[in-house]
Amino acid sequence: MCLLLARWVRGSRCLAVLVLASYGVSVALTLGLYLVSAYRLPVLATVQFVPGFWRLAYDAPLYHVNGARIAEALRSGAELPQVKFGAVPYLVDNYEFFYFVGAVYWVFGTHPLYVPLLNSMFWATIAVLSYSLARRLGGEEAGRIAAVLVGFWPSHFIWSSQILKDTLMIFLSVLALSLLIEVLEGRRWVALAAAMALVPTVFFLGRVRYYVAALLIVAAVGSLWLTLALRVRELRWLRLLRAFGLTALLWVPFLAARFADTGWLPLLMAGSTDPSRVFSQADSYLRAPKAEGQAGESTANELRAPESKEAEAPRPNVLELLGRGSMNLARETYNFGNVDDRRNAFASARVGGASRFATDVRFRDVRDRVAFLPTGLAYALYAPFPWHWFSATGDTGEFKAFSAVEALLMMALTPSLFLGVVRAVRSKRMDAWTILIFGALTMVALALTVGNLGTLFRLRLQALIPLFVVAAAFGMPNVRLRPLLDRLRS
Repeated sequence: MCLLLARWVRGSRCLAVLVLASYGVSVALTLGLYLVSAYRLPVLATVQFVPGFWRLAYDAPLYHVNGARIAEALRSGAELPQVKFGAVPYLVDNYEFFYFVGAVYWVFGTHPLYVPLLNSMFWATIAVLSYSLARRLGGEEAGRIAAVLVGFWPSHFIWSSQILKDTLMIFLSVLALSLLIEVLEGRRWVALAAAMALVPTVFFLGRVRYYVAALLIVAAVGSLWLTLALRVRELRWLRLLRAFGLTALLWVPFLAARFADTGWLPLLMAGSTDPSRVFSQADSYLRAPKAEGQAGESTANELRAPESKEAEAPRPNVLELLGRGSMNLARETYNFGNVDDRRNAFASARVGGASRFATDVRFRDVRDRVAFLPTGLAYALYAPFPWHWFSATGDTGEFKAFSAVEALLMMALTPSLFLGVVRAVRSKRMDAWTILIFGALTMVALALTVGNLGTLFRLRLQALIPLFVVAAAFGMPNVRLRPLLDRLRS
């Protein structure tokens, strides 16, 4: 499948070799890590969890057990079971990845290796899409450099080998970026097909990890209107209409993703056609959001008890949902209170764990956030630092030693990242600005929010991929990659 995609983007034989090599290394390490844990081999013993799993992916057994229960229900035709943590119902804002794991087990069989092996294929596809984006910005060599950076970035081999939703989420975000650019710059029928594919992509991205979809919307809409403002003398009605169309094309599926009930998929599978049940969370967004410092993901997704029929208010119409609901959702989503809530949560031992840092930092206003941003970015880009590499604390434990390779690579790539950002800004290209703003906003959000070294080590991948594309296209020296590979083969 990855090779077919490489052919579809008209990649060279060099790209096919890079994709196959990345996929092969990922599969080999996935099998190796599973066998070490499954047979309790005396390797990295302190971070081994239940057989077949690792402490660095603490949620993986939860996904596996519930995915097996969902797959069994699909095979027998029974109602989808409630997701549980042991014997207790597991209440989260979305269950899509549990359904995804269950669907994989339903198709291929119940085994904890199937999702990680699928993650390896997803990551090879991410490398192909990154190649396509970088080639559009900087040519063939830029595409190959991006494929190497993304396909062989060290930490992805660890995280994609576990049953975690990060790889799927990054795949959806990079796919959405690719489709966005096709919608704006592709030929008519290609743009139409990309627009049709963009709607479900943004919807599922909003369900899997909503803040990434929110940042993607800001990056795309912001870069589009900025470029239109800079070229106001050349502005035509067709471009203006396309700008409004793209804004709606991104916001409406995100709106649906946030309005959707946590159990929307079982409702649809059970044959429910009542929109008020499938999108039962919509009513909560018609109320005014809480003030800054009180809003957050936990309060935004809090399950509310159903009201009695006597006290039930008239159901809102579609225009009211799109209007007032959109306003309240936007104010609740793009609220500094979300950052503060998450930062405070990581400061607690229960959420932040043993690898917390800067636990005394509190944000009172914008000035505090700006003052902390350089420190936060240093952690987001380069942590764990050398004095953390050989510390066995936290769920990441001895795996922190492997982060040394990534930290050294990040230091070496810093000049190219900086040069790429400067040149991308000067280019005044909408596609370059979209990729850059998305990567920069995601990195800033992580820098201000996450206060755990292991979590940063995992989550920063979602910000690094678009930044690697920018660095490959605008910040790399004039390196001829193919002659170098030919020389290595000979």
